[in-house]
Amino acid sequence: MYSWKEILDYPRYRINTWGQIINLKNGKMLRGTLDKDGYRKVKLTNDIGSKAKFVHRLVAISFLDNLENKRTVNHLDGDKLNNTLENLEWATDQENVSHAFKHGLSSNKGVKNSSAKLTEKEVIEIKKLRGLEPHSLVAKRYNISKGHVSNIQRGYNWKDFNVTT
Repeated sequence: MYSWKEILDYPRYRINTWGQIINLKNGKMLRGTLDKDGYRKVKLTNDIGSKAKFVHRLVAISFLDNLENKRTVNHLDGDKLNNTLENLEWATDQENVSHAFKHGLSSNKGVKNSSAKLTEKEVIEIKKLRGLEPHSLVAKRYNISKGHVSNIQRGYNWKDFNVTT
């Protein structure tokens, strides 16, 4: 069985332990959209305005105690769309990253790194330009720093991409 609670700061909406959200004004369930990383988010409105909110965070804030004031919500089964209460826990950033690596959900290498700015193809192109173009031109073309270009070409970054010319 599941229960419903008012969403903090958004009194016209209710959320349940399955991650379902209802708009009390029109009686409709919110479907939401997926962000670029595959998390479901919904647009909520109050007297101040509208804001997009992640469903897993809304469930955690509404139903999970956070006595240690942790800032990340972890999906225990790794499924970003399973926003049920029993699949969520509060975690530190480090606990969340460790969980992802332990269960094969994440890799910090190459394009799998969430902060990667380059594609594999671009890295290969940059490596092939070693000694042919100044770092400043390459950096400008790919919108990265000269130091980053140097580190890629020397093999300090993106080590797994060997290029034969």
